[in-house]
Amino acid sequence: MGDARKVPEFRTSAPPPGSAPTGDFTRTAVGARLRSPAMNRNTRLAIRLLAIGVIVVGAVMILPIVLGGLERLLREIRIHWWLLVLVALAIWTLLALGAKKR
Repeated sequence: MGDARKVPEFRTSAPPPGSAPTGDFTRTAVGARLRSPAMNRNTRLAIRLLAIGVIVVGAVMILPIVLGGLERLLREIRIHWWLLVLVALAIWTLLALGAKKR
């Protein structure tokens, strides 16, 4: 019946204007930023390096698929170039007719 977990207390009123920020949030010129005591310089560096590694591995895995699709797209454009010219001419015509006269 009794719950052993402790529920954190929340402040019901806002701190007075102009007072220093409290808690783990700090204000910077860019905006609010969460600062944790466990997030030292080495931890942030490790997280950044991990994120860069994930991005590089993802790019290496996805790049052949993207290049294959790009190759097919360029082949289709080479064959159907006249369709692109017609679409560009239609867009230009619609923009020219819709422009206000000065």
